[in-house]
Amino acid sequence: MEMINRGLLECFTDLLDCEDTKILHLVLAAFENIMNSKPWNKDQDQAFFVNPIITIINQRDGVEKLEKLASHPNKKIQEQAQDLLSRLFES
Repeated sequence: MEMINRGLLECFTDLLDCEDTKILHLVLAAFENIMNSKPWNKDQDQAFFVNPIITIINQRDGVEKLEKLASHPNKKIQEQAQDLLSRLFES
């Protein structure tokens, strides 16, 4: 929750436009780690849970950025983006 309150996720989403592959790897890995953290995992008892990470990504055009990265020349970035998109749409 602290990261959301401090605007870190917005910064990460903005960095999805970056040309630097090292930064993209780090940002995509950070999103994956955040999505795996307990406070954001959907609990089966919470039928109407809205993940704030997904909300922020949507508000900052993150889905479009991830879709673009899914066809990135770097195979690892493609895989990371595709995995994150899958996680976003399964939530």
